[in-house]
Amino acid sequence: MTERTVLINRAPVLTLWASTVAERLGFDQDEALSLGKSVAGLTPQSRGRRLGIYKPVPQEVKKVRARKRGEEFLIEICGRSVPAINTTEGVRAVSKNKPIEAMSVE
Repeated sequence: MTERTVLINRAPVLTLWASTVAERLGFDQDEALSLGKSVAGLTPQSRGRRLGIYKPVPQEVKKVRARKRGEEFLIEICGRSVPAINTTEGVRAVSKNKPIEAMSVE
């Protein structure tokens, strides 16, 4: 038998895993995909901050950004606090003040 190695990017795997966790928490499929994509994006950002690649945002800027978004809340998925908002299509994770649509994940 020949040995084969499969290499995959971890971001799609983390997206799928976080989406599955969100579905188990009671979110529908589109909501779960949006939240899963957000978790996959937050993970490398936090690691980059720990390694000194990304600089933390000053506290004043964080406060202004939080007020600007409106009715935002946090959902904990896979140990990450994901910013989310209610839209007409349901709950969506938020990135750069915009909801992450499920179609962008598929």
